[in-house]
Parts: sequence; structure tokens; C-alpha cells
Amino acid sequence: MNQPNICIYEDAGYKGFGPLTDTRPVWELRCGAFTLAEKIVKRFAFHKIVFHARKDLKPFMVEEGLTIEEFNPPPDSGTWLFINGRVLLSGSAISELIAAEEDTLFISKDKPVAVRLSGENLRLVINAGDELFDYNSLSGLKRVEVDARVMEYPWHLVSCNSEQIADDLTLVSADDAGEKLQNDVMKNTCVGDVRGTGNVVIRPGVVIDAEEHPVRLETGVRLGPGVIIDASAGPVWIAEGSIVEAGAVLMGPVYIGSGSIVRRHARLNNGVSLGPQCRVGGEIAHTIIQGHSNKQHSGYLGSSYVGSWVNLGAATDNSDLKNTYKPIDVIIGGEKVNTGELHIGVFIGDFCRTAIQTRLNSGTVAGVCCNIIDGDFPLTNLPAFTWVGLSGYHEYRFNKAIETIRTMMPRRGKWLTPALETLLREIYDRHEDDRARILRRSR
Repeated sequence: MNQPNICIYEDAGYKGFGPLTDTRPVWELRCGAFTLAEKIVKRFAFHKIVFHARKDLKPFMVEEGLTIEEFNPPPDSGTWLFINGRVLLSGSAISELIAAEEDTLFISKDKPVAVRLSGENLRLVINAGDELFDYNSLSGLKRVEVDARVMEYPWHLVSCNSEQIADDLTLVSADDAGEKLQNDVMKNTCVGDVRGTGNVVIRPGVVIDAEEHPVRLETGVRLGPGVIIDASAGPVWIAEGSIVEAGAVLMGPVYIGSGSIVRRHARLNNGVSLGPQCRVGGEIAHTIIQGHSNKQHSGYLGSSYVGSWVNLGAATDNSDLKNTYKPIDVIIGGEKVNTGELHIGVFIGDFCRTAIQTRLNSGTVAGVCCNIIDGDFPLTNLPAFTWVGLSGYHEYRFNKAIETIRTMMPRRGKWLTPALETLLREIYDRHEDDRARILRRSR
């Protein structure tokens, strides 16, 4: 049987993720240790894989080195499996997708999971605007229900994060399980399945409980004196080159991305995922940080999704539970969404910053490049490039924001590229009316 080509695509459902998808395709969002796309790529490793993204993102993604297909005109040969970039696939779903012998629309609770197309049916690929398909045109295809979850909002990713850390660990440990660590430092203080994939440094006083779930320490990891790792509720996975400083406590499930630093006496628990090169301190629970972001000092961050290049000032705290113990509403794309959830934190777009002692209400959404100086609970819906100061709400001028970004990114060995600057300008322009409404309300 010929292996189908794979296209990981995004549909209009990306809009449900608010500012997090202003600067990336939906399949670049993180859940567990990997992004949604990385999970698919690892499970379809022997297939040709290409990507589809919105036209405004294409220059930026190409600059990042990805092959972004426009399918215009559509492919004219072979069999293609188009996988929705906002799905989590079970093992049984993957088997069904690969084994399909006729063109099929795969669904989960009436939501599109994947589409198998070949021959004449490839004309159904339209690549119009933000859409790769007109789903109505697929009504003539065979429909098959599969075991998959279609993510619709960022809190769905957060709610799945704990189980996905464990699931992603199985994807790497099958190929690179590492070796069980046994040395004099660990005697009597480290028990269970503790594995290293290379040279790691474990200082005196480290305590690791890995009897219930594994602990994975990759090459170059350094655990400072007195670090406590408790994997009794889920695995703890510390990626290459990361540092956990003295006295920090990690209670699984926890994933620490490559090159990250967990500051002394930090507390991470209950499903935390950090992307690469993060710096974190204080208390973090049930939260995803995309990568290259800082929360270096005290303060609570919980039930939240934080984008890239974000800096949360010392003693920044967010609420993730109403005093009334009622479900929390979140405004996404100008529409109020009843999450049905009691524990909802904040959702912060790329390049945002908060000042010391900033307080954020549960359900707060901050767009790209917001700067929050006033710590007294700002509005819960902040458009991109909003400056929240002691004198009220203002526009964060584009040139000033770009100047700061140019200074900040090289600190992590990255630079503001022409395509990213163009994308940020488009975001700035797109939210001009939203900012104007906020400014009028604050006068």
C-alpha cells in the first residue's frame, strides 16, 4: 500500500485561540512537550510532510525554514492525507487514517479531523482565504468517526497538558530511553525510574521520587543543591541544557524545554510545560509557556497559556478562580465565550510585558505587544499594542515596540527578521479600531 503524503493544515478554527495565533499557525501551539505539528510529524515519520498556513503567515514561516504549501493549483497526483493542525490524535485514529483505502472525511463529534483525497477529489482543495477546504464540498465523501480531540480554545490545550506530557514522553523514550542513573550522589535520596540521556550534573541534597512515574534528564541538565523532583502524580522531563537551581520543587507532570532555567526556590506543579529558553521562578501551575519567555521572580501563574518573548515582572499574579465559584467567561475575537470551566487563568500574546506587582483577573486576554504598567486589574480584553499605564489606556506606538523587540531578542540568540516585523505591522494595523474603542472607554 502506498503511503499517503501528509499536509498539516490550519482552518478558520485558528481564530478561537486569539492572540496566540496572531503570530503563528495553530499547529505551532504547544501541548505537552511538543507542538501540535511536532506530534503529527513524529507519528508520521516515514511520510512526506508539508504544511499549510494562512497567507499572511507564509513569509514568516518560510523564513523559519518550513515548506509552506499553497496548493494553488492543488496537487494532481498521489494520495494526500490532510490533517487538521488543531487535533490531538489517538493511536487508533492514526491507524485508521493510514489504513483508509478510499477518500474519506474523518470527524470527531462532527468536527473535522482529517481528509483523505486522491485523483479527481483533489479539486476539492480550494485554498481560498484562510481555508484549505469548503467543508460543505466534502459532504459527498465517506464519513468516519475517529478517536481524536479537536482543540477550539487555548484552555483546551491547558486542560490536556498533563496527559500530553506523559504521552509525548513515550514518543521519545521508545527511541532514546536513556540509561538509569546510579551514582554516589543519588544513593538513598533518588528512587525509581530516573534516566539520563547523557552527562548530567546532580548536586548534593537532590531528592527524586520516580517510583510512580519516570523522570527524564537530558544531556547537559544541571540540578542544583536541594532540588526536589516528585513524579508521584506524573512524569518530570527536563530537556537538554536546562538548569534547575537550588531548592526548586518540581511536581509532575512537568516538562522543562531545552536551555531553560528554573530559578531557586521556584515551585512548578500540576501540568506545566515550558518551551525552549524560558526563565521561570515563583509558583507556576497548570500552565503552558510557548518559549523564550521570562517569569523570573515571585508571583503566581496558573491555568494559563503564555506566548513567546513575554516578560512578567516580579510579583505578577493572576487569578484563576472566581470568588463566586462560577464558570469563567473569556473574550476571544470580540466574542464572549462561556468556558464552562471554574479554573481559567490568562492568555497572553507574544511580546507582552507586565510591570512589578501586576494583577490580572481570571479570563484576561492580552494581545500581541501589550505593555501593562498599572497593576490594578486592567480590562480583561486588551487589543494588540495596548499600553496600560497609571494614566489609563494608550496606544503602544509601533516604532517604540519594535525598538524594544530588537533589543530583547538577541538576548536569546534570535533577531527580529524582516518578515516578522512585517507581520507585527499587520497585527498593529488590524487592531487599530479595537484599540480606539478601548481608549474611548478609558477617557
